[in-house]
Amino acid sequence: MIGILLITHNGLGDSLVDCVRHVMGGVSPNLKVLSVLADDDPQRKEDEGRELMAQLDTGEGVLVLSDLVVQLRAILDGGCFSLAGQ
Repeated sequence: MIGILLITHNGLGDSLVDCVRHVMGGVSPNLKVLSVLADDDPQRKEDEGRELMAQLDTGEGVLVLSDLVVQLRAILDGGCFSLAGQ
């Protein structure tokens, strides 16, 4: 199953997951959220993002959805296209 990682400002990702839970009655374990706050350490968030991607990738890849282009580029740095092809 393809993993899904939401990388969002503040609690936006958690709110979206709450909406999914409300509508669908539950949330798939292959969906994770990385919330980024203004005062978070960027390196720590990059590490957390990579760890979440590794957890979610069961061999079929991970769909990453983000409203944080800079953070997304940092997490996927140098591997964006190669990750997509795996």
